[in-house]
Amino acid sequence: MSTSQTSPLPATGSNRWLIGPASDLLLGCGVGYAIVLVGMLVLGPSTRELVPLGILPLALLVTGTPHYGATLMRVYNQRESRRRYAVFSVWITCALVLAFAVACYWYELGSWLVTIYFDWSPWHYAGQNYGIALMFLHRRGVPVPALAKRLLYISFIFSFLLTFVNTNGTTAGALYALDAAETSAQSIGPVYHFMSIGIPRQLQSLLMIAGLIVYLGAMAGAFILLKRNAKVADLIPSALLVATQSLWFVVPSAFRMWGLYGDTVPFSQAQFQYAFMWVAMGHSIQYLWITTYYARREPTYRTTPRYLVQCVLAGCIVWQLPTFVFAPAILGTVAYSDGLRMLVAAVVNLHHFVLDGAVWKLRDGRVASILLRSGASTGPDLGVAPHRPWLRPTVWAVGAVCFAIAFVSIWEREFGVRRAHANGDIERMRSAVSRLIAIGQDESAIHRNLGILAAREKQPQLALEELEKSLLLAEHPRAWFEIGHLYAGSRDWQRTVSAYEAAYAIDAKPEMLIGRLAGALMRLGDPDRAREVLLEGLLVHPGHSVLAQQLDNVEQRLRDRASDGDGNAGEGASVPGL
Repeated sequence: MSTSQTSPLPATGSNRWLIGPASDLLLGCGVGYAIVLVGMLVLGPSTRELVPLGILPLALLVTGTPHYGATLMRVYNQRESRRRYAVFSVWITCALVLAFAVACYWYELGSWLVTIYFDWSPWHYAGQNYGIALMFLHRRGVPVPALAKRLLYISFIFSFLLTFVNTNGTTAGALYALDAAETSAQSIGPVYHFMSIGIPRQLQSLLMIAGLIVYLGAMAGAFILLKRNAKVADLIPSALLVATQSLWFVVPSAFRMWGLYGDTVPFSQAQFQYAFMWVAMGHSIQYLWITTYYARREPTYRTTPRYLVQCVLAGCIVWQLPTFVFAPAILGTVAYSDGLRMLVAAVVNLHHFVLDGAVWKLRDGRVASILLRSGASTGPDLGVAPHRPWLRPTVWAVGAVCFAIAFVSIWEREFGVRRAHANGDIERMRSAVSRLIAIGQDESAIHRNLGILAAREKQPQLALEELEKSLLLAEHPRAWFEIGHLYAGSRDWQRTVSAYEAAYAIDAKPEMLIGRLAGALMRLGDPDRAREVLLEGLLVHPGHSVLAQQLDNVEQRLRDRASDGDGNAGEGASVPGL
């Protein structure tokens, strides 16, 4: 909800709460998230054991997904809304769809979309909290002087800027958006990545200090001005929203910047993705809290369960349909976990940010009459025209299929892939792979992990089959490495070297790969190439004792060959590192 460009409205005698004290404080003002935060601080690392990362997407399916659907319902469910916001609902939407399709092939564009999404996301959260804070002030009849409003706005701006500075350093920072864990720019990994502007560390620290001073000063100034003409009790809901914004972004950014409480889940750099998923749920629940209240006063409203189910289905469509259509097996080139999901997340969120900024303005008479005065929306039900009665049932049927796809994807990736792999359950993992293929989410990593598990469980034939399937979908050095290890077990040194060389051509850094490739080359009788590989490896890992010992052995072999003319290392040679 973006209301940063609102104008002060006269105080009214409307209800001081939107729905009621309990729901408003827990869902709207962030008290619910504060309780979760305290729980994470008390439980520490055991938080992830009680609620694993793989389970949180199920919670987001019924909180985050419908929050996107709520915006779609707000814009597209009535003909009048579609016409009123046509620039956003049609033209900008078409531009984003086109950008998504192009980015499936032009990866640089995809990285730009991802970067804009990650940088914009904290501002979207700030705008929603700011708008709701103003709403509570107006509903309680608190006079909001222009200077107080400006200072309050500045505090939210700087909460965003502090996050932006923390994110855009020369070293990797926490990215405050979903799918952030998949964005590392590396030789092997997602094709889309966040492009930091690279603020130097010293400048970053100075900017953070200056930003915190302005942020705290603006908050204090706004509170002092508001307090002059209001009771403290009337400021509590808005103060809680300021605190929530701080707990979501300012406090974690500052703590991560200076390494404070780095071993706690909410503030750990290594756990930022886990912590942010809770923030995302808090934001989504807050959004559903206010949009459900608004929808109840719309002429098309029926019941709350019906509305929320429709929001879930609408959200599932925009998340799952492009994922299915642009899977590598159909129109796309990038697998689900290799970047497709991240690109979908970027475009869906950018679309959401644009629509949200257009439709939620307190200066809009209709929005103001409902959120500030507890009134009702006026006008006829201008829904889908009667001559297209098939359209709504078709949309909801597609939504139901997309929901099933989303549920199967989350469930199978957590219980059928990750946990089955950890437990050594090959059959469960194979069934998970079959189901993911059925919903269009076949990908290299799944087959690779199944092949690694099969090799670990002494099923070399199945391991080789799955590793080769993974390579058909995408080249990855780990798959070639594992294939080389399988061939080494059967002493097929020619194929062993070929597989290791294929892995080495993609990523020449892993010391285990360097050592095993050199050892296999010696077994094959090619000490010259072995020496070359080891020398390159020691440039990357200077002082590595094992590689240095191997190099000594190889050079001794070369000296022996030079002295006796024997160029064959032989099958019986003892080669450390293999």
